[in-house]
Amino acid sequence: MKSLKKQFLNIFLVVILALIAFILVKSSNDELNFQSIENFFRACNLWYIGIAVVCMLMFVFFEAFSIHIILKRFGHKPKFYESLAYSTSDVYYSGITPSATGGQPASAFYMIRDGVPGGTACFGLVFNLIGYTAALVLIGAVVMALNIPLFMSFSIPVQILIGGGLLVQIFLFIFFFICICRHGIVLKVGLFFINLLCRVRIIKKRIKWLKKLVKTVNKYSSCYQSFSSQKSLFVSVLVCNVIQRAAIIGVSVFVCASATDCSLSLLFAMQTFVMLGYNSIPLPGGTGAFEYLYMNVYDKAFGTEFIVVAMMVTRTISYYASMVISGIYTLVYHVAHPESKKVRAKKKDKKISETSA
Repeated sequence: MKSLKKQFLNIFLVVILALIAFILVKSSNDELNFQSIENFFRACNLWYIGIAVVCMLMFVFFEAFSIHIILKRFGHKPKFYESLAYSTSDVYYSGITPSATGGQPASAFYMIRDGVPGGTACFGLVFNLIGYTAALVLIGAVVMALNIPLFMSFSIPVQILIGGGLLVQIFLFIFFFICICRHGIVLKVGLFFINLLCRVRIIKKRIKWLKKLVKTVNKYSSCYQSFSSQKSLFVSVLVCNVIQRAAIIGVSVFVCASATDCSLSLLFAMQTFVMLGYNSIPLPGGTGAFEYLYMNVYDKAFGTEFIVVAMMVTRTISYYASMVISGIYTLVYHVAHPESKKVRAKKKDKKISETSA
């Protein structure tokens, strides 16, 4: 019940943030009305909207593929519908919690409930997270390098959000790598900063923060042997995550392409900049930051009326629809598979033995 109440609270927060973002967009853009939405769908190619929906589904499926590959490599043979549940639980809980903090614990819960050892589940999620971060850095760096003039045309606040978002992802990737290979350095640096912040009274509970630091570092350092011996696996996971990130970028690309003749490469670049900017904002789904960046990035190619409607359609498909679909699948899986494989196997064996007797 406590977990259920927390979920409702998180969902309520997402709804409130969405309403606030909608009100702010609506109040500053009179172009957003039912007539403009109707005009958009009358003019658009619905096949492209369909492709945008497929891209959203690919985003969920390719995370499932990545997790499926990792678990199979380490001796587990999950059915794909199980791996899909690990993915949908991650997408759903990431969507309703700040900084996507609830996604991995939820995914780990279902893995362990299905008989995956805790250490393997932890490693699998860490491995996938590193692949996810590396994919963001790779796509972001390539797009940034190829579109410097476009980036420089943005306002200073937008440049700060985009550049800062890319730097955060690079920092995270380096942090994960050092935690795995040189965890002693991270502990020393982390201890220094915790002591410093305690002295200046920015944080008070020193022991609490030290425990968090040690727990985080240990989670990654325990993966060292597996990581060093599974380099080919990392390539496969990275490919899955690159496709996954490209797919979610593709939602906006095909929504905009459905009603304009703008080049796909320019649309891809603009949406990548939006993704880099809002992905590191500690709010569920980057709500608020997404809308701000979308309005200020896409105005280099489109008029305000088109941008507002395209943004609402994109956001509905890429965030709200994916969260709802993932939530429904997770709920169905949760109800249909209430026990772990081991428990179900024991009950089945007991039933067979009783029938034989």
